[in-house]
Amino acid sequence: YFVYADVDTNMIVYRKTTDGGMTWGSPVSFGNTGTSETAWIYASIWYDGWTEGDTGTRIHVVGSGTAGDDLSYTYLDVTSDTLRSGGWVQIVNGSTLTGGGDMTPYVAKSTDGYIFVVSTIDSYLVHKSTNGGINWTNTSVGLSPAGAVADSSQLVPLTGGDMLLIMQDVTADALRSIEYDEATDSWTNQQDIATGFTENATYDQQWSAAQCHSTDDVYLAGLNASAGASTADVVFYTFDESARTWSLTSTLISDTALTTMAEVLVDQNTCDPYV
Repeated sequence: YFVYADVDTNMIVYRKTTDGGMTWGSPVSFGNTGTSETAWIYASIWYDGWTEGDTGTRIHVVGSGTAGDDLSYTYLDVTSDTLRSGGWVQIVNGSTLTGGGDMTPYVAKSTDGYIFVVSTIDSYLVHKSTNGGINWTNTSVGLSPAGAVADSSQLVPLTGGDMLLIMQDVTADALRSIEYDEATDSWTNQQDIATGFTENATYDQQWSAAQCHSTDDVYLAGLNASAGASTADVVFYTFDESARTWSLTSTLISDTALTTMAEVLVDQNTCDPYV
């Protein structure tokens, strides 16, 4: 399945392949039911199977656009390719969303089955749903300094129903994380993963993270550059889930001018990371 915001129709659509990507079906629109948005520009997904131990069959979708400046949620059940009855559920009724200025929202599902969404419409927020996306509450993420609209972010489910939020603070040139503690319903353990982590002036999202399900450790790869520098280092960090701490594992490439972003993938059979 491939879910994306179609710039030709201003809709969020999905396409499906049944032969390993050789051929693809026609786009199927998620529609506009339940929302006032008619100019979708951002879409993000999370499949149930990406959460350790989850055997669900839904692709969770969040989207936002510049017509209604809203953030909304829906899903696709891949068992029968059925869209959510009732269409979209509005999470944020925003007033200002700037394409290219605000970050793409990110959605993830915890091991307790709760759905989390981070977004920057009007302000930096993390919302949570405990009933399958029907109702949403602001979790009052306690980042210090607070996140800004341009701060790219990613959510990763941890054990015990907790959620890890990773964000790039473009103002402070830092890569940070903070954890949502499900037991106390609060955010805790803010850490600096890297300081002096300067954003690229042209390209967004110069880092990514992925998780090994057998250990729940998180691997992160990114480009770390000094302000004004024409080159950057490709660095690799590890989050030890048992200790809940980060460490710089290695510098993969030093002083490269040929790389604009780094993507990390994990072989779940061996837990080997690939960058």
